[in-house]
This record gives sequence, C-alpha cells and structure tokens, in this order.
Amino acid sequence: MLKVAYISPTYFSNVDIPFIEEMRHLCEIHYFPIVPSSGKGYAINLTHLPSKADIYSGTDFDELKKFKDLIDLSKTHVVYRKAVHSWEWSNWKVSFQLVRILKKEHFDVIHITDSWRYFEWPLLRLRNKTILSVHDPFLHSSMQNKFAHLYRWISFHSFQHFILFNKEQFQSFIDTYHLQDKNVYCSQLSVYSYLSSYAKPQHQDRPYALYIGTIRPYKGLEYLFAAMEKVHQKHPTYQLIVAGSGKYYFDIEIYKNCDYIKIINTFLSDEEQAPLIANSDFVVCPYKDATQSGVIMSAYAFEKPCVVTRTGGLPEMVGNGDYGLIVPPCAVDELADAMCQMIENPTLRNQFAKKIHDNYYLGEKSWSTIVSDIVAHVYSKIN
Repeated sequence: MLKVAYISPTYFSNVDIPFIEEMRHLCEIHYFPIVPSSGKGYAINLTHLPSKADIYSGTDFDELKKFKDLIDLSKTHVVYRKAVHSWEWSNWKVSFQLVRILKKEHFDVIHITDSWRYFEWPLLRLRNKTILSVHDPFLHSSMQNKFAHLYRWISFHSFQHFILFNKEQFQSFIDTYHLQDKNVYCSQLSVYSYLSSYAKPQHQDRPYALYIGTIRPYKGLEYLFAAMEKVHQKHPTYQLIVAGSGKYYFDIEIYKNCDYIKIINTFLSDEEQAPLIANSDFVVCPYKDATQSGVIMSAYAFEKPCVVTRTGGLPEMVGNGDYGLIVPPCAVDELADAMCQMIENPTLRNQFAKKIHDNYYLGEKSWSTIVSDIVAHVYSKIN
C-alpha cells in the first residue's frame, strides 16, 4: 500500500475532506492541512488556535473531531503558520520542520494542492516524488499582475507531475507553461458530500435562488443583480439570496431595500452555508471567467442544479446541460431567462437532481472513481 503525504491549505479543505475519506481505503494517507494565522478555511475553520507556529497532531483540536469518521485524526498533522507575513522566520521554520517529517516518514508520494510560495521552497528538495493539483490553471481576470504570472511560471516549472480538474483548459495549460502532455493528468472534482450532514431541506415560505461565494469582480454579480430585476417582473414573490464575504465592486445601494434580493455580506462557515444551499431551488454561478467552481460541488452535495456561464470548465461541471443550464457570460437577458426556466419548471429541476445523484454519487463522477483513477494513473506512475 502506497504511503502518501497530502499537503493542502485549509481553503481547499472542502475538496480535501471527501477526497481523503475515499483515498484512505486505497493508501496510507497522511493529511497535512496548512492553517493560516487567522485559522480560517472552509471545511476546516479553526477558532481556538495554538500559541506558537508548529506542526500539531489532529487529535489536539476539538474542532476537527466532527471529521473523525471521514479522516484519520491520528494521521492528520496540522501545520500552523502563526506569522501574518509570509517572509517571517516562523514560516520558514515550519517549512524546514515539515521537510524533516516528510523525509523521516519515507513517503512514496507527496501530493500538494497549491503552488508553493518562496518560504515553502525548502520542500522542493522532494519534488521528484511530488504531484501538484492545479485548481486554477489560469489566473482570474481580477487577479492578474506580472508578479503573479512570474511566480506561477517558476512554480509550475519546479515540478514534473500535475493534476488538472477540467478538460477545457487542459491543452491551453500545457501550451502556456510549455509542459509535457504525459506529465499532466486530467481529473475532476466531485461532491463536497460532508456538507449534507449539516442541513436537511425544509419547506420555505418564500422560494429562492442562491449565489454563494466570495464577492470579486470576475464573479459577475452585477449581471446577476440586473437579471434578478427582470425575473422579479415575472415572479414578484421569488427571491435571490446573495451570500458571501468581500467588498462589492459596483453600486448596490439600489438593491439594499429590494425585498426580492437578500444580501448576506459576511464570511459563512460550512454550517451556515449548508442550510442556505439545502433550502434553495437552484444555485447561480454568473462568472465572467472561471476555471472550475467548488460552489457547484457544494450545490451537488444537496443535489441542487446550477445555472452557470459558458466559461472555463463550468459547462463541463454541469455536464454540458445534464445537471443545469448554461448561458453566455455577461448576458443579462439570457441569465434571467434561464432563472425563469428553473423557477417555472420543478420537473426539470428534479430531472437534473436525479442525474446529479446517479453520476456524482454512484457513477463515473463519484469520488470512488476519481480516487481509483488517480492511484492507478498518477500515484503509481511516480512511485
């Protein structure tokens, strides 16, 4: 049985928890969640933090006990980086400490899920047995800058083996960064299944569609708000809930007093997100550009269909129309029409939900299938 070190920042822990839950049946997997100074993440969101930067056992944290049936806490090693600034010595110290553990334990495979920053580069001495999952093959439009491009170029050329999560951007990623096809494996994401334990659907006096996620320019919320104005004309009792943290980049004053748009502008834990998703009719991802979206996988945890834009890997994630509706980006009329179609046709929503269940829980898009493929075609190749 392969011995795997899985190293990942906690802002990917909503992906990591179900992945590790399935992977532990095939490998001896040790989980190294990297916790920032704030303690905030998605699935793993720590409020009681240690007094110093160090690597701790997962059994030391009461807040991780809710995952004890999903991940082995005795094989979970919490990497806590107390320093706010990445260049501070404590970050370097923890990186060197992590290298010592990885070398001592003689792992067959080291699987990381984010490009390493400069203070993590002591880990590069182990790069020959390292796989990098690339969640964002390309920078979002609102996050472009020369330093970010240079950093990604250096990082991607520091490793040999990669996993991508959508076919749409596979060849462009290889061409852009001058990589070898044989070293890039195309996988996919599956449902964030642990979320379903936090909430069950309940009757709602006022049905609603849901946007959930951070507020950023590339998310296209200005088009969603405009589309909802049109939806309201046909369905005056229907509501849109927009939930997530971040500063709005357009004027929302005219919407603050609209009873058909409810704005929840704060960070939401999984326990807070889950009921919103569970009780919605469908989820909307009106992005102007994208790679793939964890929001869709959160929606699928409750078998909720999605309305998405035709950008990046989003159409692939909704099965090119099998699990939701697809519209052009930045197209208010088409977005409003798709939302109305979802609202007016509960039978269609149920058909989408059944296909989500059959394919993402039982079929080729399940974590069981994904993990088996990664072990057979990626882990075994490196080992």
